[in-house]
Amino acid sequence: MTKNKIILTDVDGVILDFASGFYDFISETHGIEIPEEAKSNYYIYKDLGLENYNQQEIMTDYAHSEHFTRLPAKECAKQVLQQLRKDGWRFVAITACDTGLERQCHKKTYQNRMDNLEAHFGNIFEDLHLSNWERGKTEFLKRYEPTWWIDDRVSHAEDGHKLGHKSIVMHTEDYKRQENKLGLPVAQSWFCIKNFIEKDEEFSYNINHEKKIVGK
Repeated sequence: MTKNKIILTDVDGVILDFASGFYDFISETHGIEIPEEAKSNYYIYKDLGLENYNQQEIMTDYAHSEHFTRLPAKECAKQVLQQLRKDGWRFVAITACDTGLERQCHKKTYQNRMDNLEAHFGNIFEDLHLSNWERGKTEFLKRYEPTWWIDDRVSHAEDGHKLGHKSIVMHTEDYKRQENKLGLPVAQSWFCIKNFIEKDEEFSYNINHEKKIVGK
């Protein structure tokens, strides 16, 4: 496989459905009944009346729980990532799972996340980075030569764009609350992302081919 054919991707909201597992966890641990219509809303703490709870504490417990190993995959991701893999693409996940609390077991969090990914996608992920909530993902994005970067947070996509990555924002219910100042491309699904990648490869190939002809 070509060395530089790497796709960097966020996990929650991009390849896994974060909300469903989290709502099950909240119902079980806090006894809060959650109506179906509320489950599509990303602003969970405010909408569920959890403002008085420490978000870091809740998320740390969630990352340690069995619920964190059973998140469903986005159907488009299950189909397209395997297709891209066959085309020679490699995958690295960068996910904001480091809450910053000393009591968080990073080994447990990492293993739970990786177990969940492998259950749906096999061993296609060559690496998994746990980014810190406050520090963002730049420290990991810097480690890679410019390539594709997929995230559902516009700010994280912008961070990758500033480093030279080809950033794509995955559209979620939360997108309408964000401001896409740089006008980064937005994808409704992984089928759209695959199309972006294929069109870009075709464009690059045509340019290189023309250069070779001119140089004869």
